[in-house]
Order: sequence, then structure tokens, then C-alpha cells
Amino acid sequence: MDQPKNSPLTVRAGVVSRILAVSHPTIGKLVKRGLLRVVGRTPGGQALYDLAEAQALRMQLCATDTASVSGTQQDVVERN
Repeated sequence: MDQPKNSPLTVRAGVVSRILAVSHPTIGKLVKRGLLRVVGRTPGGQALYDLAEAQALRMQLCATDTASVSGTQQDVVERN
């Protein structure tokens, strides 16, 4: 699959699934929530996603997970 100049590097759902460590149905939910965009389609109709956008979403999700975990740990420390 050739990428036109000045276009984002696109990947299919399987790659996004591995990047985000989520299932294919979860990818659909992320699209419905507006957290991930379908930027194109293959000739066979499969969705294509912007690789950089998927990687940025992973960083956001990791930051959110870290914040919630550290908040939980802080709550435990304060209770003791």
C-alpha cells in the first residue's frame, strides 16, 4: 500500500489494537466516542487509522492510568 506524500502513515485495526492493547470492539467504541478517527479505507473496505494518532492516544491512556493508580495509592497511604 503506497502512501501519498504529505499523508499520515495509516494502519489497520489490528495494529491499533496492539498499540493500545485493546480488542477490536473497543477500537469501534473509541471511534464512536471521537477518541480515534477512521482516516481512510482499504480497497476491501477495512478502516485505516493514523498511526501517530493511535500512538498519541496510547500516551494519553497511559497517563490517565498512571494518574488513577497513583491517586489510589495516595488514598491508601492517607488512610493508614
